[in-house]
Amino acid sequence: MAETGTDPKDGERFDGEGNLIGENGELLCDRCGDNVAALECVDCKVPFCFECKADVHKKGKWLTHTFLPIMSVADKKAAGEKREFQQMSVLKEIVESEKEYLKLLGVLTNVFVTPIRSGKFPELTSNKKTDVTVVFSTISLILQGNLELLKDLEQEITKPNPMVGAIFLDKLDNFKLYNVYCNHAEEATQAIMKLSRTSSSFKQFLETAKENPACERKGISDFLIKPFQRVLQYPLLLRELLPPISTSTSTSTSISPNLLFCLHWFPYADCSFPEQPVMPV
Repeated sequence: MAETGTDPKDGERFDGEGNLIGENGELLCDRCGDNVAALECVDCKVPFCFECKADVHKKGKWLTHTFLPIMSVADKKAAGEKREFQQMSVLKEIVESEKEYLKLLGVLTNVFVTPIRSGKFPELTSNKKTDVTVVFSTISLILQGNLELLKDLEQEITKPNPMVGAIFLDKLDNFKLYNVYCNHAEEATQAIMKLSRTSSSFKQFLETAKENPACERKGISDFLIKPFQRVLQYPLLLRELLPPISTSTSTSTSISPNLLFCLHWFPYADCSFPEQPVMPV
């Protein structure tokens, strides 16, 4: 209780933050203890009804205090339900966009990577330390890891209180592969472009692959940029799961530390990718 409040009385009820509440859970004025609170003083850090707010803040330093509106119990319930619906929509978006992303990785792997790695074009893959070899090997690992991520996400969102942050935290080692991918992607793309200009057979392969219905007339460069785009989407999607900042001392929201950790980690992932190159085919 703040210095503006009265001493506790028998039968008074308090919430988890020590604020006085009424029989129906409504927040009461900290000063009079009778009227429903309408405003929270940011400086006093206590709720007031309109009458007490005017009485206390009528002179001296009190005149400079600022206030925030307090939501009613009904408004809080409605806001909570709306927030729950919004979060479930975000969770579904994460899952559905992950499915589409994995579909594109599958096309990249089956139509381009696997044939190239089969030995048809040794100029690109004969040396295991080349950028192309590193990128292609990393794509396979990323695909495997993200398939596991999707499986876990689909299971988690069926639970009453899905802990998505914990799922992403468990997969951080897989996300570190994106660092490797992005660090070699530019050179790998340049090597592919160079060979397409000097090898007629490789150019023909890329043209034929592009006509595959699964590619929808997209070239290999259109698919190689997908991992970079996806890893930048994760923090944007996860940030939408964070609850809004409370404007009332009567509201206490628990934020998953796992989610916060992931949000802190993603922006510092060492991923960079050049502007998408224009392939000659």
